[in-house]
Amino acid sequence: MKLYLLCRQLAVLILLLTTTINTSIASTFSNVALAFAKQDFDKTVLALEEQMKACNHSGDSYDVTELNKLDIDKTELVMVLRYFYTQHHLDCIRPSLGNFYVALQSMNSLQPGNTQISETAKLFESDLAKYYQYKVRYIQLDEAIRKQIDNMELLKQPFNYYQVSKALGLID
Repeated sequence: MKLYLLCRQLAVLILLLTTTINTSIASTFSNVALAFAKQDFDKTVLALEEQMKACNHSGDSYDVTELNKLDIDKTELVMVLRYFYTQHHLDCIRPSLGNFYVALQSMNSLQPGNTQISETAKLFESDLAKYYQYKVRYIQLDEAIRKQIDNMELLKQPFNYYQVSKALGLID
């Protein structure tokens, strides 16, 4: 009978150890997978930062003559500049931004509920939301004004928002 109890206790001990080891292995596996995902995420952050730097256009001067001729108030002009600037900027960083979100989602899948990951995901959401708000306001402009704006060479390509705003006298 004592041998039976001893065997039973040994079986329970082995079961507990196996469960603990399996949990430990699973935890270690999960931590390693998360470390790989974090490594990939860090690479995408660096790539995104580099792409954002490359997308910051600066010219010596911009010809704002056509913009000055528009029959719109300063608030609308600022919105037009923001709309086109944001559009060009987002188009430029879109590939790197996509990779950033894929890597971020991978980390979120491996560590659901991590608030830091959730907060990081919101970094560019406000830029996208602003872009769509500018787009709605742009579409609400008079069609003749929009046609003029759409034909302006300056706004067909990326530009430096600060330099153009300064040339228009919108900022000091």
